[in-house]
Amino acid sequence: MANTQQPSGKQSDLSSILKTIWAPIVSLAGTVTLVVQFIELWRGDQNTVTLIIAIMGALLILAGLIWVGFGRITFEVPDFVSPGKNKLKSDWRYSKGIRQLAFAGIIAYFITGGVSGYLLVRHRQELEAKTIILIAKFDGPEENYGLTDELLEQLDDALTGYEDVQVVRLGEVVTVEKGSKYARKIGERYLADIVIWGWYRPTENPNVTIHVENLVPKQIEIIDASEQLKPASSSRELESFVLQQSIGEQMSSMVLIISGYAYYVAEDYQEALSRFERALALQAPSNELINLADIWFYTGEIHYSRNQLQQAIADYTEALTIDPEYIWAFSSRGYAYANLGLDEMAIADYTKTIELNPQCACIYYYNRGVAYGHLKEYEKAIADYTMAIKLDPTDDWSYNNRGNIYDRLERYNEAIADYTKAIELSPNDELYYQNRGETYTDLGKYDNALNDFNKAIELAPENAHGFNARAIGYEEMKEYEHALADYNKAIQLDPEYPSAYYNRALLYEILERYEDALADYTKAIGLNSKSALYYNSRGDLYYNHFDKYNEAMEDINKAINLDPKFVGAYHSRGRIYEITGDYEQALADYGEIIKLDPKYKFAYLGQGNIYYLLRQYDNAISEYTTVIGLDEKYAVAFYSRANSYFGLGQYEKSIIDYTTAIKIDPKYTNAYYYRASSYYMSGQYDNAIADYIQVIALDPGYAAAYCYRGFSCAAWPKG
Repeated sequence: MANTQQPSGKQSDLSSILKTIWAPIVSLAGTVTLVVQFIELWRGDQNTVTLIIAIMGALLILAGLIWVGFGRITFEVPDFVSPGKNKLKSDWRYSKGIRQLAFAGIIAYFITGGVSGYLLVRHRQELEAKTIILIAKFDGPEENYGLTDELLEQLDDALTGYEDVQVVRLGEVVTVEKGSKYARKIGERYLADIVIWGWYRPTENPNVTIHVENLVPKQIEIIDASEQLKPASSSRELESFVLQQSIGEQMSSMVLIISGYAYYVAEDYQEALSRFERALALQAPSNELINLADIWFYTGEIHYSRNQLQQAIADYTEALTIDPEYIWAFSSRGYAYANLGLDEMAIADYTKTIELNPQCACIYYYNRGVAYGHLKEYEKAIADYTMAIKLDPTDDWSYNNRGNIYDRLERYNEAIADYTKAIELSPNDELYYQNRGETYTDLGKYDNALNDFNKAIELAPENAHGFNARAIGYEEMKEYEHALADYNKAIQLDPEYPSAYYNRALLYEILERYEDALADYTKAIGLNSKSALYYNSRGDLYYNHFDKYNEAMEDINKAINLDPKFVGAYHSRGRIYEITGDYEQALADYGEIIKLDPKYKFAYLGQGNIYYLLRQYDNAISEYTTVIGLDEKYAVAFYSRANSYFGLGQYEKSIIDYTTAIKIDPKYTNAYYYRASSYYMSGQYDNAIADYIQVIALDPGYAAAYCYRGFSCAAWPKG
């Protein structure tokens, strides 16, 4: 049998004592702890204590109403069934009238609670929709210097009319000991966005310290979560209230900027601009709390979005005055300059942006490449697009634009390669197919071109640009009916598409439908009155096909006013002056062309023609020789120089140039005719007769050829 050990009597008594006193000890310790924590809470957060007491009071009232309304009592009464015994009986504790009052109280309690809860939630939502600025009482001799009152007064004045900003006065001081953590906690309770607190002492150099707590830094990004302002001041400034006014202006400016920024983020630019401008009117050029360069930048962005580009540039410049390395201001000012056509200034800003952030400069190389392209500095444009591609090999736009430059330089294979790469990166962008199709057209690869145009139209069947591009391709292929059908379709899809009208006008000229061409040029100008090209083309039409020189001159002058560097317009005007006999003005226009583009052969040709008409044959020969130097395959230049040699009686030289012109263009009728004249004048009648025969073969209606062939036969001894 196993032995068991019984506890001693002494041990049993100790255990009983411990069990008896354990519960009271634990209860006492818990009560003491709760009281201590409550006291600490009272000292540090009286509002929370007040809320706890209010909730407990409300619960006690509810409990009391329930007790009165539903409370019952149990008591003994004689049991008549079993004489001599009692039985238990239950009944309402209070009378019916009192209980009804309790029931009414319970109903009123819940209704009041529900309404109060709804109003509280609604009030909270209204506060959350506002910008709440909580101002704590400053720790200092306020009765003498009134910094808090001055700040509140300044804010009230600055925020008059702004119902979405609410300034709340906190009646207590946030001391240094309580610090930022306590200020933020108080701010959260008031649903504040910003809490301002601080202290100052009236010493010789007042130690003024102002704290600004940003409780919503993700929404208000323009200031940090916790900022500190220590304005330099003197006791005289404090006593004269200069310091108080300065601080009030800075805080007012800050609050206006913060509320304006909220509207800026919400894209309510009108309201944002109003507040930014009012804030900047209050504020000196420096602010320790907010970088005013940001605000000038935001106002610039608003003006830019409204196409107020000059004002935007002024704003960005103000930002850069404050912060000379503000990269976004350089970038945006560059965009504004570019939109104004000030490409040189845009390039300067893009260059500065690249210098400040070379590793993330892909977009700025791209933009600078666009500007260089506008200035026809094509090699620089190519270099920038290449750099953009190096920084971002997936940049399809840079491939496309570099392809455009290669196309202008007639480096068609390189253009095709870039468009193809752009298509690989973005196979659903119809523009890249259009561009490649146009380059294939330039190369004479019409099947490839049509495939690309068709693909572009397949990707965007409602895009008028695709039909316009394909029409140009058909026109190059001399399939004019198809071209006209596509221009018509483009205009049907977009009746406000000026390029389609312009291109159709060019086609109408080819088809000799000059009235239709005039109507389309006029329509294009109506849709885009800033196009120098449209005015110049209509001017050319007026003098080439309607002999309306005044109307032509008016249009071409308009083109030059719109684009003072438009070489084609100077050439057109020079031609009109030449035709109308105003040779001095014609020479001036051709001279202006040469300044703008020293390689523009038609300007030298025009000058040569005028000198020829003036019988200044040596000068004419010099100009034609320059043309030949620029284009040795240009038959007209050799023909024209030959005419000048003929005028000087240098028939052998003229024969050489006429012969070269004929080699370049074997169907050049006039070259044969005048070479025949040179042969005739030099006594080579047999050669003259042969050339006149060739003229008649090319143009049977060339009457003079028959006449002078007769003279040659008569003069030729063997005739």
